Amino acid sequence: MKPFAFAAALVAGLALSGPAVAAPPTDAEVAQIQQLLGFDVAIERVIAGKIDKSEAFERLSEQERGCIKGELLPRFKTSMLDSFRSLFGDGETIAAWTSFGQTKGGAKFVAGMREQVKANIDNAVDGTPMAEPVQFFKDMEADEMLQVVEFMQSPAGKVLERDFPDADVSPAQLEELGQRVSQRCGVEMPKA
Repeated sequence: MKPFAFAAALVAGLALSGPAVAAPPTDAEVAQIQQLLGFDVAIERVIAGKIDKSEAFERLSEQERGCIKGELLPRFKTSMLDSFRSLFGDGETIAAWTSFGQTKGGAKFVAGMREQVKANIDNAVDGTPMAEPVQFFKDMEADEMLQVVEFMQSPAGKVLERDFPDADVSPAQLEELGQRVSQRCGVEMPKA
């Protein structure tokens, strides 16, 4: 066997015998982590708030705005679901977060995360002034702080160090959504 062929066969053999790659998280697992961290209603609240409060949509009736939301929300929810799936990577990471959220320290930490998410959404939708950043360790006992610190050093905790994947909808997708709104709601999509 020639050296190149041998090397190729070796690499192929190692690739096939390597550890199994974890499966991407299911929709149910992603929904679970979104709820744990306070993102379960975020996209709906942001989209609904933008449509209800934007000057571009104010000439439309409540029924027309409701129809638009009904057309837009599924696409944006799917985009957010895909972003969370990419961010967390696999069901084991989500399971680790779920277990962490059931510890005393983890429960307090994720409650702080939900509070921070809510404040960010309130600011984005209603213009509510941003509150002081959440003091995650303020009311924690030493053992609770240790639970949080240990978890944040774990591979699952390192998710917070990753950049959030792009959740934008492409111009082509926006065009398609605009056509659907026009057909199903009987209105032209305002340029927001």
